[in-house]
Amino acid sequence: MVYYIVEDAQVYAEVEIGDKVKVTPKTNDKGEYVVMQSDPPQIVAGKIERLSK
Repeated sequence: MVYYIVEDAQVYAEVEIGDKVKVTPKTNDKGEYVVMQSDPPQIVAGKIERLSK
């Protein structure tokens, strides 16, 4: 399990429970995912695409 942190308030407000989404993690300058050391891990969402319901 991974928790995604959503920085885009508009996307966060538009997504509803039950929506299917594809989340691409945000990367650093080296193209690596930045994972916070917690349990479960947390990653900042870079791109969120809503798929068909």
